[in-house]
Amino acid sequence: KERNLIKYVHLQGIQIAVKACFKEGINSPIILSLHDQRFKNIQNSHLGTLQGNLIYSKLIFECYPNYSVTLRSKNIEDTLNLQFKLLTDIGLQPGNDALSFYYRGLHVFSNTNFPIKEFNRKEKITIDP
Repeated sequence: KERNLIKYVHLQGIQIAVKACFKEGINSPIILSLHDQRFKNIQNSHLGTLQGNLIYSKLIFECYPNYSVTLRSKNIEDTLNLQFKLLTDIGLQPGNDALSFYYRGLHVFSNTNFPIKEFNRKEKITIDP
């Protein structure tokens, strides 16, 4: 019964870690882009971008969308979409995984679309060295 009262999920933040599946020291520039693909216009869908290098094995990407999505949304699975590209060929043979991704999200389920107080944070997007 109480589950039926939940109508929204508030997306407060997401942290994505990208880890190389190869040794440190290999020059491996990468670009990550997070989008809300429910929008047709790319400018409206853009949530954040990170360009970095996995030469030291790991990158952390944080983004704080800070908006709510109705659970009845037809394309709710398109709300957070991560796109990435290694900008150079690192010479890994086909069939081997070059990257692994880990993520965690801060979200709140509620019955109303109300503003959530912002949590203690520094910037819109931060990089942890």
